[in-house]
Amino acid sequence: MVSPERITKVSTYYQKYGVITLIIGRFIPFGIRNALFLTAGLGKMNFIKFALSDLLACTISTLSFFTLYFHYGDSVISYIKQGNIVIFALLFIVLSVVWYRKKRAA
Repeated sequence: MVSPERITKVSTYYQKYGVITLIIGRFIPFGIRNALFLTAGLGKMNFIKFALSDLLACTISTLSFFTLYFHYGDSVISYIKQGNIVIFALLFIVLSVVWYRKKRAA
């Protein structure tokens, strides 16, 4: 399923950048957070480090979103929806380019 080389690569990445990856990943929509959690497990990230990173990320995201909603209400919600559409479109474009290049190289 997943080669040992990839697991080693993911493990090395999470040892080096795991905390910041999880914190930033908390703010990315469309299930990216779930994939980050899965790869953190595959990469054998220390559970205490993972839990503390997620606690910090959850606290930051909850406080920031609550503050934005409380102060700016409906106008912020419309901007967030537009932002999600833009992020989804960019993700789709990037994945399409990667797929096209792989297909072309094969």
